[in-house]
Amino acid sequence: VAPPPREVIARYGESAVLPCDVQYPNGVLPFVIEWQRQGVAIPVFILFNGYPPHIDPQFQGRVSLFQQASLRIDKVLAEDAGWYECKVVFLDRVDNTRKNGTWVHLKVYARPTFLDKSPALLQYSEGDTGRLFCVAAGHPPPQVHWKKGDQPIMPTVRYRLSETSLTIASLTREDAGAYTCTAQSEAGDLQHTMRMVIFGPPVIMVPLQNTTGVVGSEVAFECQAEAFPSNMTMRWLRDGINVFYYTSLYSRVNVLGDGTLIIRRLRRTDVGMYTCSPTNGIGVAPRATAYLRVQYPPQLLPMPATQLIPRGGEGRIRCPHDADPPIHTILWKKNGRVLDVAADPSLSSDRDGTLVITGVTDMAAGLYSCIPRNVLGSGGESPYIQVSVTDPPEFTVQPEPSYYVTVGQDVTMVCSATGEPMPFVSWKKDGVDLDDELYDISGGNLSLWEVTKEDYGLYECLAQNEVTTISATSRMFIQGTSPHVPTDLSVATSSNSAHVSWRPSYNGGSDQTFIIWY
Repeated sequence: VAPPPREVIARYGESAVLPCDVQYPNGVLPFVIEWQRQGVAIPVFILFNGYPPHIDPQFQGRVSLFQQASLRIDKVLAEDAGWYECKVVFLDRVDNTRKNGTWVHLKVYARPTFLDKSPALLQYSEGDTGRLFCVAAGHPPPQVHWKKGDQPIMPTVRYRLSETSLTIASLTREDAGAYTCTAQSEAGDLQHTMRMVIFGPPVIMVPLQNTTGVVGSEVAFECQAEAFPSNMTMRWLRDGINVFYYTSLYSRVNVLGDGTLIIRRLRRTDVGMYTCSPTNGIGVAPRATAYLRVQYPPQLLPMPATQLIPRGGEGRIRCPHDADPPIHTILWKKNGRVLDVAADPSLSSDRDGTLVITGVTDMAAGLYSCIPRNVLGSGGESPYIQVSVTDPPEFTVQPEPSYYVTVGQDVTMVCSATGEPMPFVSWKKDGVDLDDELYDISGGNLSLWEVTKEDYGLYECLAQNEVTTISATSRMFIQGTSPHVPTDLSVATSSNSAHVSWRPSYNGGSDQTFIIWY
């Protein structure tokens, strides 16, 4: 009984022995050893007694007998794989038993190899189509897998995979990196790594940050950008103009190797919008902008040498200044002595530090000065202001409290005032100044010709001089017109009702009724 088939595993290029167990009879008998490959007519190996063997030309120089009848194959090829049959024929036997060998299956493993592959460095521009390929061979045939870094690549709209290649459409900067193809089979695996670089304009990785500095200090604007090629040039602009074009900045700015802008010995005039624009000569250079705020102690602004305040009224003495951050207090002096604003009920100060004097008397006259302060210090003491007390202007003629005029008629509202210095008279309607080029204002009087519905409203006559401003109001009613549009319309609803309310406007001189639409 022939032994069961066997399997022999060999690696490409190595040696393999196909076993054939032979039971020799006693004595030396003539015999024939034959190795036949399944599906091939010509035997691989035939040996008759001690004569030289006959060998298939495909195996010439690579096969020999091992021990009694086993076949040794050297330098195994992938195409050597298959079924082999060992036949041993004893010439002196007359029965039908011809075989006492066996069937052997030779399995050949060939480690994957690359027949063709992309170079180790791939260079593309943004928007290109990237193509990477790895053509692998081996036995059994290997499968090729792709990774970017440590992450497997799966097919997507942009990533297309075939048996031998990876195609990436519309390349972006994010596609740059290391790509690895792995050819894998039972015989082993083999890898090839390619680095893809994307040519393109720089990309600003971290947006510019608004920066605050104090006068005399140093500030830095960092503009972190990446690009390939990386030979970037960094341009810095202030309010759209190259910083080196400013004579006040030229000697105080420096651009470091990493693109950081340094401004030394800050000045108030350095405030503005600063823009970085890195370029490597490819595409359009990006831009990023941030604001530089320069803080400084209060600076006194020009102020008048004299000021008049109204007797019996309210006097306001300003301390003009410029400060960043805003002032937190202003110290006032009168005739060289500090005023205790909190202790004097007639004194107070506005948010901007203006000194307010209520119920002005002649005692309020004098020399005033101010010292503004913020968290950075003081701007020093202002020059003295000579404050004098005088009578405010007063009306000699005031307009009527109300005027009722029929549409199409003319009307004049009279108003005049006197004072020292002589006040200037002007008019407002509903809080808006009336232009004397559009309205007939003469000698302080306001005349309206052929009045219309639109002339209805609240009019105000103002008399102003450097002491103070006084005003008198009058309402104009235009009769014989349609009612004015109601205001403040609102609706409050419940599950079964709606409460509608509104404020009626002027009725045009007649009773008005209302219709609700819904």
